[in-house]
Amino acid sequence: MDSGCSFHMTPNKPWFEKFIELQGGLVLLGNNKPCKIQGIGSIRLKLHDGIEKIIKDVRFVPNHKRNLILLGELDKKGYLFRGENDILEVMKDSRIITRGVRKHDLYSLEGKVVAGLIASGFVRDMSRIELWHRRLGHVSERGLVELSKQGMLCGDKVEKLNFCEHCVYGKTCKAKFGVGQQRTKGILDLIHADLWGPSRTLSHSQN
Repeated sequence: MDSGCSFHMTPNKPWFEKFIELQGGLVLLGNNKPCKIQGIGSIRLKLHDGIEKIIKDVRFVPNHKRNLILLGELDKKGYLFRGENDILEVMKDSRIITRGVRKHDLYSLEGKVVAGLIASGFVRDMSRIELWHRRLGHVSERGLVELSKQGMLCGDKVEKLNFCEHCVYGKTCKAKFGVGQQRTKGILDLIHADLWGPSRTLSHSQN
């Protein structure tokens, strides 16, 4: 039996992109009222910057009144939080992943849910032009037009590309380190350390 609310939850079944029926679990609310958990799955969100994120392990609790994303669960996965002027920012690797605005002592996510696939009963097929876009290393729409003029896309018509999260990540820059003041005077007073690693991929020398 699940108790407390140590996981993400929603009463909106049509929001789920992937969903598994689940019976027998309970969540205990603040007023000690138990609510049945009737499923678990993932929900896709489009955030304030247009990037789409998938929230996994969301419980479907029909009798719950709110949609909750638990900061404790994000903390377990290495996310950091910064709050100021009624704005809460969720960060990872020095990048702002998402943010919320405080309303009635709760933070409301800046973003919207992308319609769940279980509501429509089918998965959208990838278009031919999206397939070419991925095959050619996420080439731009203009590049695809040029390739089409040269007859290199097997006669496929170039249409407007859908939002591509991988293209956005590929152009994202890491936050820079701040410039600090150097107060050292003697030799070896300042030591430069390796800030990267350890790597999970072995080098050719197996290190």
